[in-house]
Order: sequence, then C-alpha cells, then structure tokens
Amino acid sequence: MALTGLGERDHSGELNMIPVKVIVINDRSEKISYSTTVTEGWTMFGALNELQDSNSSFKFSYTIDKHYGIFLESVNGLSGSIKDNTYWQLLSQKPGGDITPLEVGMGCYQPQRDENLILKFITSTQKRDLFHHDL
Repeated sequence: MALTGLGERDHSGELNMIPVKVIVINDRSEKISYSTTVTEGWTMFGALNELQDSNSSFKFSYTIDKHYGIFLESVNGLSGSIKDNTYWQLLSQKPGGDITPLEVGMGCYQPQRDENLILKFITSTQKRDLFHHDL
C-alpha cells in the first residue's frame, strides 16, 4: 500500500522530481540562493537535508520538540536566540505569487514545483509587514 507524500512511486513506476529554490536572508539582509531537486511529496525538512547533502556551502541545524515538531535552529552558522528575540522565519513564494508565511512547520510542509522556500532571520520586534515584497 503506497503512503501518499512519502516519495512513493506514482502509477508509472517513476519518481517525479521537482526543482526547488531555497533563499536565505541573514541578519545583514544578504540574500543567498540555492537550488536543488527533490522527490515530489517530500517535506521542506527533506528538501533542506537534500540541499545540505549536495551543497557544502549550505548548512542547517534543528531541534525536535515533542509537542511542536521540527524547529529550525540555525542556517549557515547563524542561530536564533530566545535571549535576543531572533529566529528563522519560514516563508514561501509560489511562481508568480506573493510571499507568505508557512502555515505548518518544515516537517509537514511539502514544497511545490519551482517554489521559492525563504528562510529569513528576523528579530521578533521587527514589524510584521515582512511578507510583502520587502525581501
């Protein structure tokens, strides 16, 4: 029995691969773009792991909370901090679409073909108008 979303083969026996771009915006507002190809149905967590395995200039770390799931802790050595009110915000931009925050965590979110996954380092005291083309 096939389990939807776990990278199972479709009816043709072929795995459908999709391109995904990951854009990292660090604490100096520098944008770094990475591209990878993942199996359709993979989660964002799987896509980030694939990118880390295939590109030595991208690194991330995470923790797992038993109540909330996978939590992005650091990207390329830059860590969020409760003390400094900083964290990595997870955003999405579908082709031709607006930038929106993810409604689920990276352990559940499934990227779509040609989607931009945006990892933005922010301070919680920043204005919440971060979702509108100010990248």
